[in-house]
Amino acid sequence: MDLELWQLRYFLAVAEDLGFGTAAKRLNVSQPAVSRAIIALEDELGTPLFKRNRRRVDLTEAGVAMRDEASHLLEQARRALETVRAVAQGKSGCLAIAFEGSVAHAIVPEAIAAYRKRYTDVHISLTELPTPKQIDCVRRGEIQVAFAVGTIRDVDLGIVPIARERVVAAIPQSHPLSAAPRIRLGDLADEPFITSSRHTRCGFYSRIICLCQGAGFTPNTVTDVNDTDLMLGLVAAGQGVTLVPASVAARGKAGAVFVEVEPPMFVDLSLIHARDEVLITAQRFIQATCDISASMSAQTYK
Repeated sequence: MDLELWQLRYFLAVAEDLGFGTAAKRLNVSQPAVSRAIIALEDELGTPLFKRNRRRVDLTEAGVAMRDEASHLLEQARRALETVRAVAQGKSGCLAIAFEGSVAHAIVPEAIAAYRKRYTDVHISLTELPTPKQIDCVRRGEIQVAFAVGTIRDVDLGIVPIARERVVAAIPQSHPLSAAPRIRLGDLADEPFITSSRHTRCGFYSRIICLCQGAGFTPNTVTDVNDTDLMLGLVAAGQGVTLVPASVAARGKAGAVFVEVEPPMFVDLSLIHARDEVLITAQRFIQATCDISASMSAQTYK
Protein backbone atom coordinates (compact mmCIF):
# COMPACT_ATOMS: atom_id res chain seq x y z
CA MET A 1 0.00 0.00 0.00
CA ASP A 2 1.29 3.45 -0.92
CA LEU A 3 0.92 6.11 1.72
CA GLU A 4 -1.63 8.81 0.97
CA LEU A 5 -1.38 12.38 2.16
CA TRP A 6 -4.72 12.09 3.97
CA GLN A 7 -3.34 9.16 6.00
CA LEU A 8 -0.39 11.29 7.05
CA ARG A 9 -2.73 14.10 8.06
CA TYR A 10 -4.83 11.69 10.14
CA PHE A 11 -1.71 10.30 11.83
CA LEU A 12 -0.24 13.74 12.50
CA ALA A 13 -3.48 14.99 14.05
CA VAL A 14 -3.45 12.06 16.53
CA ALA A 15 0.28 12.48 17.16
CA GLU A 16 -0.15 16.18 17.95
CA ASP A 17 -3.30 15.86 20.04
CA LEU A 18 -2.40 12.47 21.58
CA GLY A 19 -6.05 11.59 21.39
CA PHE A 20 -8.23 9.93 18.76
CA GLY A 21 -11.38 11.81 19.70
CA THR A 22 -9.84 15.27 19.63
CA ALA A 23 -8.04 14.44 16.36
CA ALA A 24 -11.33 13.34 14.81
CA LYS A 25 -13.02 16.61 15.79
CA ARG A 26 -10.13 18.59 14.31
CA LEU A 27 -10.32 16.59 11.07
CA ASN A 28 -14.14 16.77 11.04
CA VAL A 29 -14.46 12.99 10.63
CA SER A 30 -15.68 10.18 12.86
CA GLN A 31 -13.39 8.69 15.50
CA PRO A 32 -13.71 5.15 14.00
CA ALA A 33 -12.45 6.52 10.66
CA VAL A 34 -9.34 7.88 12.39
CA SER A 35 -8.80 4.61 14.26
CA ARG A 36 -9.08 2.56 11.06
CA ALA A 37 -6.61 4.84 9.28
CA ILE A 38 -4.03 4.49 12.06
CA ILE A 39 -4.45 0.70 12.26
CA ALA A 40 -4.00 0.41 8.49
CA LEU A 41 -0.89 2.59 8.67
CA GLU A 42 0.58 0.50 11.49
CA ASP A 43 -0.18 -2.70 9.58
CA GLU A 44 1.58 -1.31 6.51
CA LEU A 45 4.64 -0.31 8.52
CA GLY A 46 4.64 -3.50 10.61
CA THR A 47 5.03 -1.65 13.89
CA PRO A 48 2.80 0.17 16.39
CA LEU A 49 2.97 3.98 16.25
CA PHE A 50 1.04 4.61 19.47
CA LYS A 51 0.93 3.14 22.96
CA ARG A 52 -2.72 3.03 23.96
CA ASN A 53 -4.45 2.51 27.28
CA ARG A 54 -7.70 3.74 28.77
CA ARG A 55 -6.17 6.89 30.18
CA ARG A 56 -3.82 8.15 27.51
CA VAL A 57 -2.22 7.76 24.11
CA ASP A 58 1.55 8.11 23.67
CA LEU A 59 3.85 7.84 20.68
CA THR A 60 6.16 4.87 20.38
CA GLU A 61 9.75 5.42 19.28
CA ALA A 62 8.67 4.57 15.74
CA GLY A 63 5.74 6.95 16.15
CA VAL A 64 8.08 9.82 17.04
CA ALA A 65 10.10 9.16 13.90
CA MET A 66 6.91 8.95 11.85
CA ARG A 67 5.66 12.23 13.30
CA ASP A 68 8.81 14.05 12.20
CA GLU A 69 8.79 12.51 8.72
CA ALA A 70 5.07 13.08 8.24
CA SER A 71 5.45 16.76 9.17
CA HIS A 72 8.28 17.09 6.65
CA LEU A 73 6.38 15.32 3.87
CA LEU A 74 3.21 17.35 4.36
CA GLU A 75 5.21 20.58 4.34
CA GLN A 76 6.94 19.51 1.13
CA ALA A 77 3.57 18.73 -0.42
CA ARG A 78 2.21 22.12 0.63
CA ARG A 79 5.22 23.93 -0.89
CA ALA A 80 4.93 21.89 -4.08
CA LEU A 81 1.30 22.87 -4.49
CA GLU A 82 2.11 26.53 -3.83
CA THR A 83 4.93 26.45 -6.39
CA VAL A 84 2.75 24.88 -9.07
CA ARG A 85 -0.07 27.34 -8.40
CA ALA A 86 2.36 30.28 -8.57
CA VAL A 87 3.76 29.11 -11.91
CA ALA A 88 0.26 28.49 -13.28
CA GLN A 89 -0.76 32.01 -12.24
CA GLY A 90 2.38 33.63 -13.68
CA LYS A 91 3.66 34.60 -10.23
CA SER A 92 6.77 32.43 -10.46
CA GLY A 93 8.94 30.78 -13.10
CA CYS A 94 11.35 32.07 -15.74
CA LEU A 95 10.98 34.60 -18.53
CA ALA A 96 13.50 35.12 -21.35
CA ILE A 97 13.31 38.57 -22.96
CA ALA A 98 15.26 39.94 -25.91
CA PHE A 99 15.68 43.50 -27.15
CA GLU A 100 17.52 45.32 -29.88
CA GLY A 101 19.76 48.26 -29.13
CA SER A 102 18.88 51.86 -28.50
CA VAL A 103 15.25 51.79 -29.62
CA ALA A 104 14.23 49.66 -26.64
CA HIS A 105 16.48 51.32 -24.06
CA ALA A 106 13.84 53.79 -22.93
CA ILE A 107 11.04 51.34 -22.32
CA VAL A 108 12.77 48.07 -21.32
CA PRO A 109 13.90 49.21 -17.82
CA GLU A 110 10.51 50.81 -17.14
CA ALA A 111 8.63 47.71 -18.30
CA ILE A 112 10.75 45.35 -16.20
CA ALA A 113 10.40 47.60 -13.14
CA ALA A 114 6.61 47.68 -13.52
CA TYR A 115 6.46 43.92 -14.01
CA ARG A 116 8.72 43.27 -11.00
CA LYS A 117 6.40 45.26 -8.73
CA ARG A 118 3.66 42.74 -9.47
CA TYR A 119 5.62 39.50 -9.94
CA THR A 120 8.68 39.52 -7.72
CA ASP A 121 9.44 35.79 -7.94
CA VAL A 122 9.83 35.48 -11.72
CA HIS A 123 13.43 35.12 -12.87
CA ILE A 124 14.11 37.34 -15.92
CA SER A 125 16.94 36.79 -18.38
CA LEU A 126 17.55 39.76 -20.70
CA THR A 127 19.52 39.40 -23.94
CA GLU A 128 20.38 41.88 -26.69
CA LEU A 129 19.65 40.34 -30.09
CA PRO A 130 19.06 41.74 -33.58
CA THR A 131 15.45 41.56 -34.66
CA PRO A 132 15.86 38.69 -37.19
CA LYS A 133 17.59 36.61 -34.50
CA GLN A 134 14.80 37.47 -32.06
CA ILE A 135 12.25 36.07 -34.48
CA ASP A 136 14.19 32.81 -34.84
CA CYS A 137 14.58 32.44 -31.07
CA VAL A 138 10.89 33.14 -30.39
CA ARG A 139 9.90 30.54 -32.98
CA ARG A 140 12.15 27.95 -31.29
CA GLY A 141 10.87 28.80 -27.82
CA GLU A 142 14.26 30.04 -26.58
CA ILE A 143 12.87 33.54 -26.03
CA GLN A 144 9.33 34.17 -24.78
CA VAL A 145 9.06 37.90 -25.49
CA ALA A 146 11.17 40.23 -27.64
CA PHE A 147 11.24 43.95 -28.38
CA ALA A 148 11.48 43.95 -32.18
CA VAL A 149 12.39 46.97 -34.28
CA GLY A 150 10.68 47.84 -37.55
CA THR A 151 7.66 46.41 -39.31
CA ILE A 152 7.18 42.72 -38.47
CA ARG A 153 5.00 40.44 -40.57
CA ASP A 154 5.07 36.79 -39.56
CA VAL A 155 2.11 34.42 -39.33
CA ASP A 156 3.85 32.38 -36.61
CA LEU A 157 4.17 35.33 -34.24
CA GLY A 158 1.92 37.39 -32.07
CA ILE A 159 2.80 41.06 -32.62
CA VAL A 160 1.88 43.78 -30.13
CA PRO A 161 2.71 47.37 -31.22
CA ILE A 162 4.36 49.20 -28.33
CA ALA A 163 5.62 52.54 -29.60
CA ARG A 164 6.21 54.61 -32.68
CA GLU A 165 9.26 56.68 -31.83
CA ARG A 166 10.35 59.75 -33.71
CA VAL A 167 13.77 59.72 -35.36
CA VAL A 168 16.04 62.78 -34.93
CA ALA A 169 19.44 63.72 -36.31
CA ALA A 170 22.52 63.83 -34.07
CA ILE A 171 25.00 66.40 -35.38
CA PRO A 172 28.36 67.66 -34.03
CA GLN A 173 27.93 70.94 -32.14
CA SER A 174 30.46 72.53 -34.47
CA HIS A 175 28.49 71.61 -37.61
CA PRO A 176 26.70 74.47 -39.46
CA LEU A 177 23.37 72.60 -39.33
CA SER A 178 23.48 72.32 -35.54
CA ALA A 179 21.84 75.73 -35.13
CA ALA A 180 18.86 74.84 -37.34
CA PRO A 181 15.56 74.23 -35.50
CA ARG A 182 14.88 71.39 -37.94
CA ILE A 183 16.36 69.96 -41.11
CA ARG A 184 15.34 67.82 -44.03
CA LEU A 185 16.94 64.40 -44.13
CA GLY A 186 18.32 65.16 -47.59
CA ASP A 187 20.45 67.91 -46.00
CA LEU A 188 22.65 65.10 -44.63
CA ALA A 189 23.16 63.35 -47.97
CA ASP A 190 26.82 64.37 -48.29
CA GLU A 191 27.73 63.88 -44.64
CA PRO A 192 29.76 60.95 -43.25
CA PHE A 193 27.37 58.69 -41.30
CA ILE A 194 27.94 56.77 -38.09
CA THR A 195 25.30 54.04 -37.95
CA SER A 196 24.15 51.29 -35.65
CA SER A 197 25.77 47.97 -36.45
CA ARG A 198 24.14 46.27 -39.43
CA HIS A 199 24.86 42.91 -37.76
CA THR A 200 23.75 43.35 -34.16
CA ARG A 201 21.18 46.14 -34.56
CA CYS A 202 19.99 45.36 -38.04
CA GLY A 203 16.35 46.23 -37.37
CA PHE A 204 17.19 49.86 -36.62
CA TYR A 205 19.99 49.89 -39.21
CA SER A 206 17.58 48.72 -41.91
CA ARG A 207 15.05 51.37 -40.91
CA ILE A 208 17.64 54.16 -41.14
CA ILE A 209 18.85 52.98 -44.55
CA CYS A 210 15.23 52.86 -45.72
CA LEU A 211 14.56 56.41 -44.49
CA CYS A 212 17.69 57.78 -46.16
CA GLN A 213 16.94 56.05 -49.43
CA GLY A 214 13.42 57.45 -49.25
CA ALA A 215 15.03 60.89 -49.02
CA GLY A 216 17.04 60.17 -52.20
CA PHE A 217 20.42 58.99 -50.94
CA THR A 218 22.27 56.07 -49.44
CA PRO A 219 24.20 57.14 -46.33
CA ASN A 220 27.98 57.21 -46.58
CA THR A 221 28.67 54.99 -43.58
CA VAL A 222 32.18 55.57 -42.28
CA THR A 223 31.69 53.64 -39.04
CA ASP A 224 29.05 51.26 -37.70
CA VAL A 225 28.91 50.88 -33.94
CA ASN A 226 27.31 48.44 -31.52
CA ASP A 227 27.10 50.92 -28.65
CA THR A 228 24.86 53.99 -28.54
CA ASP A 229 27.08 56.02 -26.21
CA LEU A 230 30.12 55.36 -28.40
CA MET A 231 28.17 56.31 -31.51
CA LEU A 232 27.17 59.64 -29.95
CA GLY A 233 30.71 60.11 -28.70
CA LEU A 234 31.97 59.86 -32.28
CA VAL A 235 29.37 62.38 -33.38
CA ALA A 236 30.44 64.75 -30.59
CA ALA A 237 34.05 64.34 -31.72
CA GLY A 238 33.10 65.54 -35.20
CA GLN A 239 33.45 62.17 -36.92
CA GLY A 240 30.07 62.23 -38.61
CA VAL A 241 26.31 62.46 -38.14
CA THR A 242 23.72 59.86 -37.27
CA LEU A 243 20.01 59.27 -36.72
CA VAL A 244 18.72 58.14 -33.35
CA PRO A 245 15.39 57.58 -31.58
CA ALA A 246 13.97 60.56 -29.68
CA SER A 247 14.43 58.70 -26.39
CA VAL A 248 18.20 58.64 -26.99
CA ALA A 249 18.19 62.35 -27.77
CA ALA A 250 16.30 62.99 -24.50
CA ARG A 251 19.34 61.69 -22.57
CA GLY A 252 21.59 64.25 -24.29
CA LYS A 253 25.30 64.13 -25.12
CA ALA A 254 27.84 66.88 -24.59
CA GLY A 255 29.24 68.01 -27.96
CA ALA A 256 26.29 66.63 -29.93
CA VAL A 257 23.14 68.48 -30.95
CA PHE A 258 19.85 66.75 -31.70
CA VAL A 259 17.79 68.29 -34.49
CA GLU A 260 14.30 67.36 -35.60
CA VAL A 261 13.90 66.01 -39.09
CA GLU A 262 11.12 67.13 -41.43
CA PRO A 263 8.87 65.58 -42.51
CA PRO A 264 8.62 63.57 -39.27
CA MET A 265 10.10 60.09 -39.50
CA PHE A 266 9.47 57.21 -37.12
CA VAL A 267 10.69 53.78 -36.11
CA ASP A 268 8.26 51.20 -34.78
CA LEU A 269 8.80 49.04 -31.71
CA SER A 270 6.71 45.90 -31.13
CA LEU A 271 6.60 43.03 -28.69
CA ILE A 272 6.69 39.67 -30.42
CA HIS A 273 5.81 36.28 -28.96
CA ALA A 274 4.82 32.81 -30.09
CA ARG A 275 1.29 32.97 -31.46
CA ASP A 276 0.08 29.48 -30.52
CA GLU A 277 1.37 29.05 -26.97
CA VAL A 278 2.03 32.05 -24.75
CA LEU A 279 3.34 31.47 -21.23
CA ILE A 280 1.30 33.16 -18.53
CA THR A 281 4.50 34.97 -17.43
CA ALA A 282 4.86 36.36 -20.96
CA GLN A 283 1.22 37.45 -21.00
CA ARG A 284 1.71 39.30 -17.73
CA PHE A 285 4.88 41.00 -19.01
CA ILE A 286 3.20 42.06 -22.25
CA GLN A 287 0.38 43.64 -20.25
CA ALA A 288 2.81 45.46 -17.95
CA THR A 289 4.73 46.78 -20.97
CA CYS A 290 1.56 47.98 -22.67
CA ASP A 291 0.56 49.81 -19.49
CA ILE A 292 3.97 51.49 -19.26
CA SER A 293 3.99 52.38 -22.95
CA ALA A 294 0.60 54.08 -22.58
CA SER A 295 1.75 56.11 -19.59
CA MET A 296 5.22 57.18 -20.73
CA SER A 297 5.61 60.92 -21.28
CA ALA A 298 5.27 62.59 -24.66
CA GLN A 299 8.93 63.62 -24.36
CA THR A 300 10.00 60.00 -24.80
CA TYR A 301 7.82 59.07 -27.77
CA LYS A 302 6.71 61.96 -29.92
